[in-house]
Amino acid sequence: MDAPDLYPAFFAGLDRPRRAQGTRVIWKARCPAHDDRTPSLSVELGRDGGLMFRCWAGCPKPAILAALGLAWSDCFPPKDRPSRPIVIERTHEYVRADGSLAYRKCIDRDRPQGKGFWQRWCPQKDRWFPGLGEEPRILYRLPELLTTGGRLVFVVEGERKADLLTWLGFVSTTAGGVNDWEARYAEHFTARPVALFPDHNEPGYAFARAVLGSLLVAGCPSVRLFRWPQDTPDGWDIADDIDACVKGGDTDDELRERIMEYARGSQHWRAA
Repeated sequence: MDAPDLYPAFFAGLDRPRRAQGTRVIWKARCPAHDDRTPSLSVELGRDGGLMFRCWAGCPKPAILAALGLAWSDCFPPKDRPSRPIVIERTHEYVRADGSLAYRKCIDRDRPQGKGFWQRWCPQKDRWFPGLGEEPRILYRLPELLTTGGRLVFVVEGERKADLLTWLGFVSTTAGGVNDWEARYAEHFTARPVALFPDHNEPGYAFARAVLGSLLVAGCPSVRLFRWPQDTPDGWDIADDIDACVKGGDTDDELRERIMEYARGSQHWRAA
């Protein structure tokens, strides 16, 4: 298990890191803290599993971490479990209105559901950097949203749910998690009807109420808020429902009709 496997966020910010030849496992890369024309940064694992690095041109370690958007805590294995490689289950790319790639969310299979880490894309350097930096957040699947005309838009929690609904032929978007919605997103819905499909728990419904309020203030013409039946398992969501129906043998047409029935039966607000 090598350093890039244990610390992918650190290595994602380096410019083409390469393993140096020799008996010790050392990685060389250009130092991100200065205009490095030759690889001045060396990186290796310490005996305790921590990350050891040094810029031979003299850059302080805090400056290197700051350039990578990381902290000292990112250089040590988690205290609550042994060191392990991060296994990326899936990635979701966020694209600006003009079609250019902004950033992506990488989902770690071993983290709690929906958790992951962000990487921003730098076209000038043709590589990914850890964290979002100064990159402003945008809605997921934004270009598709902006070309929908007056079609109903499903707003959900999480990228996988938006992807599933898109796969079924719906227009769907998300801001990410329950705490990621920003009031400014509502400006995209002033001419688009919306159906909110929250997760069946209090954070999910609190998220839906916040989105509902910002949409109505912005002048969204129609907002539907779906609530799961009271006996629905805690945390159930539209992805769970789709997965269960697929296992039960439902066709795509049956799935689409089921989801539209949910939307038609939802609590409904119209613009005055």
